[in-house]
Amino acid sequence: MPGMGGVGFLKEITLGDGTLKYPVLVLTGRESMSGFFEDMNVAGFLTKPCEPEDLVAKCRATIGSKAAPPAEEPPRGSPRVMVVEDDRKSVAALSHALEHAGFEVKVAGNGRDAIDKAATWKSDAILMKQVLQGMNGTAIASTLKDMPEHSSLPVVLYDETVGGRFAEAFAAKLPASIDKFCTSADAPALVAAVKEVI
Repeated sequence: MPGMGGVGFLKEITLGDGTLKYPVLVLTGRESMSGFFEDMNVAGFLTKPCEPEDLVAKCRATIGSKAAPPAEEPPRGSPRVMVVEDDRKSVAALSHALEHAGFEVKVAGNGRDAIDKAATWKSDAILMKQVLQGMNGTAIASTLKDMPEHSSLPVVLYDETVGGRFAEAFAAKLPASIDKFCTSADAPALVAAVKEVI
């Protein structure tokens, strides 16, 4: 898989006691890996190529298996903010300003990364640039807020390229998934906007 292999993904969804958060069916061309994946407590293992009816049967069996009960989240002292930004200097400035203001920060460099990280890291707000490669901020926010667990997650969107008389018109066209829109990438102003929506 691009960006993260299957083993890395399994480690991301493995709880502290070694159980998986979700039932997993591994489909791979490496039959020699079956023992390794059994040790990872996957619900099913199938090697490629396989017959379509075998795949369907394994999928049904996997869907019917039980996922681990939801783990109780440990108590947190600091509010969490995910920063979705692809510019390193901006990431550094925003992370520093947010951490200095008492926030715990997780960084995502693009839309796919943000959606993947949101599945495993519960944040209290998202601070996101509008213009990102592959998927813009409004699309990411809409995708996240379509998920029941993130439907009320506050999103602050910023775009320093929109200013002057266009800023009001741009802000008026934003979807309801955006809680606050800023026309500046100034770190202190964005920290203030995050504090306002939490």
